[in-house]
Amino acid sequence: MVQNKQPRSEYLPPQTIERIFKLLSCAFRQAVKWELIGKNPFELSDALPKIKYKKRDIWDAETISKALDKCRDGKLYVAMNLSFACSMREGEILGLTWDMVHISDEDIKADNTYIDIQKELLRVSKRTIEILDKKDIYFIFPPLMPNTSTRVVLKKPKTDSSVRRVWIPKTLAYILKDWKKHQDDLKEFLGDEYQDFNLVVALQNGRPCEGGVLLKSYISPSFFVFII
Repeated sequence: MVQNKQPRSEYLPPQTIERIFKLLSCAFRQAVKWELIGKNPFELSDALPKIKYKKRDIWDAETISKALDKCRDGKLYVAMNLSFACSMREGEILGLTWDMVHISDEDIKADNTYIDIQKELLRVSKRTIEILDKKDIYFIFPPLMPNTSTRVVLKKPKTDSSVRRVWIPKTLAYILKDWKKHQDDLKEFLGDEYQDFNLVVALQNGRPCEGGVLLKSYISPSFFVFII
């Protein structure tokens, strides 16, 4: 196969080398546990190149306000608000279910609205699910095509510290209440065609929304008119 894309440099960048190193180290560590080899050759290695990390630019309040004002995709709008107000990661937002959202009228009146973050949405290989014997996996979504080698799952976050409770402002609580009503109306309209998995951020038919779908809305030209 002819490769049309030219390499950006003669050597692999340090970040790529680090990812490969971590992957191989993890694989050899597992091989030691399975007694396939006696020692992990990567544990004592100090050959990793130095990596210069660049500080990421963050949006200021004005940019965030403009972005939210220009957003016309409902699920993206909710996801952005959850990200900005709760510092939630993508997988946590997409794995959030309504039973973890506490925004009743009583909660709002008492100024006690909050979200429990206990799950994240992720696509994993069927082989990984089998090897781990479904450990830390709460739910496996039924696939659209059964012959695919991966599954979308709801799973426990990687670290215990990621399981947390986040109190939210009333403005976000009202946004979520409006979004819930929109979903309920959609469920009533679609009837049996709606697949209800109780997800806060979902596709119009109720199925899980993966990060790539949000990204397409996020990078659309119409969304970024406000930057020009």
